[in-house]
Amino acid sequence: MKKQYWIGMLAVAALAFGVGQTMAQDGGEDKAVAAPAMPPWYAKSKEHADLAQSVGEFDVVTEFWVAPDAPPQKAPATATRKVIMNGYYVEETFRLPMGAGVFEGRATLGYDVVRKQYVQTWIDNSISTLSTSYGTVKDGVITFIADDIDRNTGKIVKTKTVIKVENENKWVNSMFNVTEKGDVPTMRLTYTRKK
Repeated sequence: MKKQYWIGMLAVAALAFGVGQTMAQDGGEDKAVAAPAMPPWYAKSKEHADLAQSVGEFDVVTEFWVAPDAPPQKAPATATRKVIMNGYYVEETFRLPMGAGVFEGRATLGYDVVRKQYVQTWIDNSISTLSTSYGTVKDGVITFIADDIDRNTGKIVKTKTVIKVENENKWVNSMFNVTEKGDVPTMRLTYTRKK
């Protein structure tokens, strides 16, 4: 399987090189051999353009629930978001000062045109696991569902992240553990664009 994949990738690279060489030899675009049409899963969508509007520097109010019936603990954080990978993804660097150190996380957020779903990944400097979730949008709200690690027990749990955009300068990410008794809040992040 790996061998076939790499042969296919080399064939694509050779095709791209050959088209470029033909253009150069023929004296430019007017005489170039037309490149084959790209499949639709290579295209960028309206969703990619929408995500690109979320780039910038943000102050973040973090709220953590250590117990469902306890009030959340609050702390200030910052986030920097930028477009990466030819506009297919937005990457976020999240920083939360904690005592003598800093909690740092990296997220990527994109849109999968084949699955017709948003896709999100998360890694941070406190745990070795990678979180991946897929989300759908309804009434302007994106809801992500994932099987993730419970940081208290180490068990796999179903999680939900709900992103509500108030405007281009402010949105709220609310996170829950999904249980038989309902959604249990674990964290809420309120992003406000820096002025």
